[in-house]
Amino acid sequence: MCVGFYAQMTPNDDQQQRVSYLMPINQPLTNKSVVLETILRALKIADECDENYVQVTYDLGIGMIALPLQNTELNQFKRLFVHIGDFHVQMAYMKALGSFISDCGLATILVESYLLGSGSINGFLSGKNFNKCKRLHILMSLRLEIAMLSINHGLRCALISAVMEQSGLSNVQEVTNDLLPQRLKKSKTHISQLTTVVFNRINPFSLATTKKVLVNISSGQAGLEEVTDFL
Repeated sequence: MCVGFYAQMTPNDDQQQRVSYLMPINQPLTNKSVVLETILRALKIADECDENYVQVTYDLGIGMIALPLQNTELNQFKRLFVHIGDFHVQMAYMKALGSFISDCGLATILVESYLLGSGSINGFLSGKNFNKCKRLHILMSLRLEIAMLSINHGLRCALISAVMEQSGLSNVQEVTNDLLPQRLKKSKTHISQLTTVVFNRINPFSLATTKKVLVNISSGQAGLEEVTDFL
């Protein structure tokens, strides 16, 4: 429904495309012979369309079979370009984000904000808990953006907009689900919880931090008074 709505609202003078379907292969998809058959069919379609190259999209499990097949017969399959499915590409991106923030204390803040369970930290940082990653990375980004809003805001916005426009990432996205009243209320509550925990942290590298307080460098949390006195 939303696609049809945007199609009516957005002018598009591109030539209408035709979607065709191939005959199904009633065999397991991870069978090497089946993957090879899909490659041969793709090359045959390229020949029928007088194209020098052809692109195919595989799930990660099938792509891990198709890529070695392509490498073993590189001369025969050099016209083939293999794509990995968007879902696994996004999971890999979430894993890269997780490795970047794994030791900076943000995961601890999410746990103390009751936005992430302690048993879900590994799944969040590894990108395997996709739904959590998709939501919490946005919330963290928003919270950090608010904290740094006054620092070169205009320049950063212009730079980000220019990069997204040049890279073709500025397309209109489906956001109606996030605008539902219950989702807005939930997001507001989570941002409030995250803000409270962030404000209770101390910058251990700030000159204004008193030397009488023992601060955890990773989480920015002040230690207990008895622990500080003991150490």
